[in-house]
Amino acid sequence: MKTRTLVGFGISVAVVVLIGSYGQVNAQTQPTVFRATSRATLSDEMLARVAKRIVFRAKLSDDMLARAAKLQVYELQPARVNLQTFNARAKQLFSGELNGSPVQVNGVISMVDAEKASNFMMLELRTGYLSFNRGMADQIDDKPGNLPSDDRAVEIARDFLQKNKLGPGNPREMTLAHIGHIRSASFDPKTGKEGPVRDQMLTVYFSRKLDDVPFIGSGSKLIVRIGDGGKVVGGAHRWTEHVHSRGLEKKDLRSVSELMKDIQTFLSKEMDESERIEIVQFILVYYDNGGKYIQPALAYEANVIGKELKYAYLGQTALLQWPPERVGPEPVSKEAMRSLKRSSPD
Repeated sequence: MKTRTLVGFGISVAVVVLIGSYGQVNAQTQPTVFRATSRATLSDEMLARVAKRIVFRAKLSDDMLARAAKLQVYELQPARVNLQTFNARAKQLFSGELNGSPVQVNGVISMVDAEKASNFMMLELRTGYLSFNRGMADQIDDKPGNLPSDDRAVEIARDFLQKNKLGPGNPREMTLAHIGHIRSASFDPKTGKEGPVRDQMLTVYFSRKLDDVPFIGSGSKLIVRIGDGGKVVGGAHRWTEHVHSRGLEKKDLRSVSELMKDIQTFLSKEMDESERIEIVQFILVYYDNGGKYIQPALAYEANVIGKELKYAYLGQTALLQWPPERVGPEPVSKEAMRSLKRSSPD
């Protein structure tokens, strides 16, 4: 008897929660306004101490902030989905072959097939986000999948999104982000031998691009999983159309010193067990986390160095003074951080 193990997805996804926006998006909307800094910053004396441990290898310049001032805040269309929407999508995606009863819990409608639990669909009422699997479990076996080429997989994914009306209203906003491979390997417990690693599925990831700026966050993503013979076996729709936009001015942005101080404060608290942290890159991005807005944000890449290992960290800080939504990650628990470090390669 052999045991099959799913060993890789071919992609490491870092969902980074970022920030951005200012004031009122249009005359009809009065968003709740939050101060960008949600955490208490360190005193100058404490910052002087952590400055020896947190080093800025990358430079955050006023020129980067000047480019950020040319970006916009986009208001998203409210999700208008319900049980009727769910049933229509289930019929469309499963051709009436998803047999079960929809259940609504905590704002999510879901249905699991009564005979094949790997077939399911979920719809978030607040965001309108949709995810589904249909026959994915059948793809994991002892034989390599009969998979299309990467180029053909992209064509299949685009055709599927268009046919099922899951694509963006403006196709020019959709850009290919990544093609991942889902692999499996077999293991014989009697002999202790491992079988070869086999490609079983392909996952095509699309992201949004506005103003030639990349996106980060859980939203503005379209995902299509492809199995044997180019069959679509799963996917996710996390895309909301924008309906209004507002330009920014440089005065809406936080200063370089404010941004650097906020980064130092966050890293000193979240990575307090590290010996050294090096910030190696800053990136201007748009952030969409399933809220009411798409917002400009500042991402940064850091190398966290401990006694026994080194790992990369993709973080964020508020770019604008007054965002219309509270965004940003909850503080990472020490237990979760230790788990992350244990699972990171050297």
